[in-house]
Amino acid sequence: MSTSIPLPFFFSHGVVHARIGHPPIWPPVGLLSAGAPAKVSFRRQSNAHRHAAQVVSSESITPAKEVSSFEPSVWGDFFINYDTKPLQRSEDWMMEKADKLKQDVRILFETHNDTAKKMHLVDAVQRLGIDHLFQDEINNAISDIKESEFTSSSLHEVALHFRLLREHGIWVSPDAFKKFKGEDGRFINTIANEPRALLSLYNAAHLLVHDEPELEEAMSFARHHLESMRGGGRLKAPLDNQINRALHLPLPRTYKRVEMLHYMLEYGQEEEHIVVLLDLAKLEFNLLQHVHLKELKALSQWWKDLYGYVELSHDVRILFETHNDTAKKMHLVDAVQRLGIDHLFQDEINNAISDIKESEFTSSSLHEVALHFRLLREHGIWVSPDVFEKFKGDDGRFINTIADEPRALLSLYNAAHLLVHDEPELEEAMSFARHHLESMRDGSRLKAPLDNQINRALHLPLPRTYKRVEMLHYMLEYGQEEECIVVLLDLAKLEFNLLQHVHLKELKAFSQIGHPPIWPPVGLLSAGAPAKVSFRRQSNAHRHAAQVVSSESITPAKEVSSFEPSVWGDFFINYDTKPLQVYIFFFIFILCTFCSTAKLYNCSVEEYHLVF
Repeated sequence: MSTSIPLPFFFSHGVVHARIGHPPIWPPVGLLSAGAPAKVSFRRQSNAHRHAAQVVSSESITPAKEVSSFEPSVWGDFFINYDTKPLQRSEDWMMEKADKLKQDVRILFETHNDTAKKMHLVDAVQRLGIDHLFQDEINNAISDIKESEFTSSSLHEVALHFRLLREHGIWVSPDAFKKFKGEDGRFINTIANEPRALLSLYNAAHLLVHDEPELEEAMSFARHHLESMRGGGRLKAPLDNQINRALHLPLPRTYKRVEMLHYMLEYGQEEEHIVVLLDLAKLEFNLLQHVHLKELKALSQWWKDLYGYVELSHDVRILFETHNDTAKKMHLVDAVQRLGIDHLFQDEINNAISDIKESEFTSSSLHEVALHFRLLREHGIWVSPDVFEKFKGDDGRFINTIADEPRALLSLYNAAHLLVHDEPELEEAMSFARHHLESMRDGSRLKAPLDNQINRALHLPLPRTYKRVEMLHYMLEYGQEEECIVVLLDLAKLEFNLLQHVHLKELKAFSQIGHPPIWPPVGLLSAGAPAKVSFRRQSNAHRHAAQVVSSESITPAKEVSSFEPSVWGDFFINYDTKPLQVYIFFFIFILCTFCSTAKLYNCSVEEYHLVF
């Protein structure tokens, strides 16, 4: 659905449409699967700009080209178009069933007094991926296992005991395996025919630390015999698959979620499997997978919707890199500054200004010479007024041929206002340009948008305007210029809408106080819960977040004449800002975890559903 953001009240001449699409360079903080709009803050590169931005979704902007450094999602529209199969039962029923199964598992922890049974229970719970539900029970069981006198003669159980304790940070000496060695210090041959025991030994040995040759020897011994068994076809399911995976990547080094997926399919084939554990693991998997698939769909849509936002900024940076012609570079810098998006491209503008300064500029166009003069002086670089001598006659006055060029005269007029003391040449240029611009205005010889620009300049020249107000006018006019760059205009409109939305909320917060103070409060507290609001100040020395709350509980003792009521009254309090149509979801996965999850759920998942 195509989406636009109407500007609530600042624009009386029309509607500005913001169109976006690419995710910010810094990833969102978290993802909400419920689909409710959420706030997200963007950290700007400029020291002068940092504000919370609300971003909308839109299909109306198609990036002009694919930028290699900002590639589309590797998933494409897979998760957007993927229809998750409905759960076999209602989510409430499944949650209730899961709670009952949890209670059954807790009873198992309480009733398993035998150390060997307790170890197998802890190992199964961990490998089935439901250990997060029983942290207290597992910790108590590990404590009991540590304190118990464990004297098993089974290599499988001794290795399991060793692995569980070391996994939980409890030191166990490798001497535990000495009972399975002969007088020569090597492992006895009788254990070489026990694949399950060898697998347990192999996995346990990978929890070695430096200077433990006993475990290195155990690892080598177990691997040798497991590989020989694998090649001889002597293994049965599911032990064959478990050994193949361990030889590829031992259990302590696997990615837990991936191993859990394999083990859940194998656990039911083990003789000692506990049905209630498997039921709970499947149920928990189904519930969590259902959430993950919704989140992947939401994130993929978010990525797709925001794809153009960063790409707009990146396309502008590409323009700075590819505009080698000085004249084009000047027009680009001027447009970016006048559209109010220069804070996004400070480095690029500084580099461009440096290039413009160093280049040999020999244009015969008064407009370009004046623009060159103004840009450099605006950036604190001295340019001599002599650059305008080429447009003067022998008598030292400006030639009449330029008097019929309104755009050139406007550029000269604005540039001349960057004069300093004792520069009569610029005072003369200012007077000449103003005289001819006024005559053109009176003669109705001007066309839009030049007529409006000249009228504003004659009232207040460009270097003396308030930048934000001039930007508002120029944004409506820039699209009518022949040299208009669409990507600049799209980005400027979007940036304006985002910032205006923040300003309207701040004005509403200020009005709630009653009368906006000259300097904002650092933290005004009332009976209600404090709410944060950020303030953008003109001063470079001050920018801070102020906590502002409703002032209903603050009643002035008397009216003080020096603090009159707000001139705004209740306008901003009662003014409902039109909501931005946000499609942003906070996402809390670490990237590698998220990619692994995506890969995991990219496959068919129907076979893992638990049938009740």
